[in-house]
Amino acid sequence: MSLLKRFSQRAIYSSLFFIMALASFAKAADLNQESTQVFGDYTVHYMAFNSTFVQPEIAKSYELVRAKNQALINITVQNKTGQAIAAKLNGYSQNLMQQQKALDFKIITEQDAIYGIAALRVTNNEEVMHFVIEITPPDAIPFTLKFTRKMYIEP
Repeated sequence: MSLLKRFSQRAIYSSLFFIMALASFAKAADLNQESTQVFGDYTVHYMAFNSTFVQPEIAKSYELVRAKNQALINITVQNKTGQAIAAKLNGYSQNLMQQQKALDFKIITEQDAIYGIAALRVTNNEEVMHFVIEITPPDAIPFTLKFTRKMYIEP
């Protein structure tokens, strides 16, 4: 085989490897979907992830469904001192076809942590979902959290 031909094959394999590594990195970055927004004196941390990431014994203790097509939305609200607070959470998800699903948040308190968890059934792989969640801190004016996530069905 000529030197030029070997060089060309090596360049093609290197390029393919680079493209595959880049695609894997993009998918991993897409799955890391934790975010934070500040609303006046309140900081909201939110995350959407597949329910299979939760260990079976933890899911059972909090009565959460683990399934390949089940996502969980996790929201934590903190006051200006960084302390978690029990805020009322009410919202919905909406897909690109404008179909809405109400989110039923379950408030979980563990030591110093307070967070709301809502389950969402994902019907299509790589489904883009828009979330609109009204957050009402105790004795405060409500504010609205809006975010978009691409949801995946686990293989």
